[in-house]
Amino acid sequence: MVLAGLVALAPGIQPADAVELALEGVRAATPGGDVALRVTSRARFAFNPSAGVLEGSGTFIAEYVLPNQLTRFGHQVEDLRLTAGGEIALRSYQCVEGPFGAQYLNANLCGNYRFGANGLDDGGLVDDEPAGAPRSLAGWLPGDVIWDGEVLEVVLVPGGEAPAGLFAETALTLRFVPAANR
Repeated sequence: MVLAGLVALAPGIQPADAVELALEGVRAATPGGDVALRVTSRARFAFNPSAGVLEGSGTFIAEYVLPNQLTRFGHQVEDLRLTAGGEIALRSYQCVEGPFGAQYLNANLCGNYRFGANGLDDGGLVDDEPAGAPRSLAGWLPGDVIWDGEVLEVVLVPGGEAPAGLFAETALTLRFVPAANR
């Protein structure tokens, strides 16, 4: 069932019909195809199917790890809350830069800039060359929220145009399974 336009509950409310879920995986849609991200999570999630509200408590990190085990970057999210009606809130978000951009691209993938002529990461200043806004999930929205009675898939999409950048993402699909199965 695809949920849409449902009323959100007040933060922290855990109705009797909330289901405890665990984040099983995150997939990113990129121009080069879908990519499975490595997930590390200590977050706990409760989903209320009748209200279409997912509330998370804790932090998870979803990282782009290459076959050589270098990390491009990761999304670190704390206390995710979203509704099928299109609301998303995070206590905090941080893009965690991996070594790949600096070592192989002369770029900062989180900051979304290439190093300038001096070859140094000047924090996006001095002679660094911006490719777009720094990476963030601000402005992203829940697209499809799919609940089959056991597994929940949430597709996050940029609000408006996909952000320009050195490593484009057009969607993130979060897959949640019953916490008892984890």
